[in-house]
Amino acid sequence: MRPSRRRWSWHRKLRWTDTERIIASQPMTSARCIGSGSARSIRGAGEYRSVNIGKAGFQFAHAPLIAGLMAELDRGALRRHTPCREANDADVARALAEVHAELILVHPFREGNGRLARLLALLMALQAGLPPLDFSPLSGRGRHAYIAGIHAAMDRDYTTLAAMFARVIERSRRRDASNAR
Repeated sequence: MRPSRRRWSWHRKLRWTDTERIIASQPMTSARCIGSGSARSIRGAGEYRSVNIGKAGFQFAHAPLIAGLMAELDRGALRRHTPCREANDADVARALAEVHAELILVHPFREGNGRLARLLALLMALQAGLPPLDFSPLSGRGRHAYIAGIHAAMDRDYTTLAAMFARVIERSRRRDASNAR
């Protein structure tokens, strides 16, 4: 089922306050991604998981290693790619792929890892001057390629995922152009 145009029209109303511009221009850290406030009222929200988990036979990072892996993500991919000021769409796609894959592979929380990874990709795209991202190429028929891209990232091969994010960016630009009419 295709989303209606109305569903995506929210991004045209997106206006940045000065505070939001300052926040979006800063490097991201895992601590900033986790957040605080109302999310903390949900039991365990914002806390790294303490149990090992997997999905469809794939095991995510061993629970006792999560804090160290998130610190490595902060010192590595997040420091290199945020704020995201890449020169062209292909470089943005590679940056999104690396940060997204590394966060998903650590899978620091029991719930919400995919939502957090998409939200971080959205923020990075906005930092790079892109329109809000349409993640539909990562679902449906693209889901198998997306999962294969995550598995390839285990060996730090982000090629498949970068190609998928390039499609996400392309689709987002087309949607933004059609909504501007």
